[in-house]
Amino acid sequence: LTNGFHPLWLILITPFYTATHNGEDFVIRVQWLSFLLQLGSVAILYITLLRLKAGWWIAFSGTAMFALHSSFIDFQFNGLETALNTFVLLGLFNAFLSIYIEPTLPMKCYLFLGFMAAAAFLARTDNAIALLVLFGSLAWITLPRWQLHKVIASGLLALLLASPWLVWNQINFGSMIQTSGKLENVFYGEPRFSWMALLAKLIFSPVMIHGQTAELARMYVAPGFQNLLAIAILIAW
Repeated sequence: LTNGFHPLWLILITPFYTATHNGEDFVIRVQWLSFLLQLGSVAILYITLLRLKAGWWIAFSGTAMFALHSSFIDFQFNGLETALNTFVLLGLFNAFLSIYIEPTLPMKCYLFLGFMAAAAFLARTDNAIALLVLFGSLAWITLPRWQLHKVIASGLLALLLASPWLVWNQINFGSMIQTSGKLENVFYGEPRFSWMALLAKLIFSPVMIHGQTAELARMYVAPGFQNLLAIAILIAW
């Protein structure tokens, strides 16, 4: 047995399950669901690029490439949680962007960020890396403006929404982190978990990628938004 499915995707596709035609009907329904999520992602991506001052031509070109390029289409329609994850992460980044630009927004905006953060974690649990970066950035910019309590409330809401699944994992599988459904684990068991290796990845990988993408952003994005684009690319990573 494995709980290797990311929970939010499993919740979305379960109502569409049927065993008719050897499960092919189910696969088609899931592909239609992925298609609708992809349409939403295309719209949000275009809006996001405009908000980042990329200009309408770059926004249109980037969105068109994402929508029509065969590599992206193949990636988004792989039957996994990818389409959902892209949709949720784009929504999360827009919620983050609003607060980053204006930290004095009302509490409801921060609570919406917490809701999107929980959705991002449940859509794909390794999004926890991106959440650490986003919440760390918001804590840094809101502290001088006496808004840190809103960031904390947002984080607590995200934890509250995600905690039932974490507790269920612990009770049923002895670990809050889901196991993998990869075939080789049936024969060789789960890879050995190392806190030191995880800590090294959390610390060094985001820093290196942020530095590299920030340099690229300086060449294409209006001054003042380089770090935001770098954070966006980091989330995609």
